[in-house]
Amino acid sequence: MNDNALIIPENHWANSQLSIARFCGRISINKELYVIVNKEGIDVYELSNPDSKHFVGEGNWIIPPGEPCDLCHEKVVPLYKLYHRDKVLQAAKAVKNRLERFNEFRKILKHADDK
Repeated sequence: MNDNALIIPENHWANSQLSIARFCGRISINKELYVIVNKEGIDVYELSNPDSKHFVGEGNWIIPPGEPCDLCHEKVVPLYKLYHRDKVLQAAKAVKNRLERFNEFRKILKHADDK
């Protein structure tokens, strides 16, 4: 059984051992990859890449202070981009934030979008 989380909100990882992720933009936990994303689901690599349409520009904050940034499992990032932070966190809560329930998580988001 996989006990990994779908999403680790900033208030849970930023002041913990997981905060090392802020130096490289991602971290591996139990052989699962988690990526730092902004509230729209854009990862820090896209935000800092001059060739990306999401590039924030030279000398600008990649994710400004006060803006939420979560650690998302790599499978969740495309859904985070599509549905954004609030809907994704709500759906993760509904499945007790468990990666093993990813398919159920995806169905909840799709159903919420159909309404």
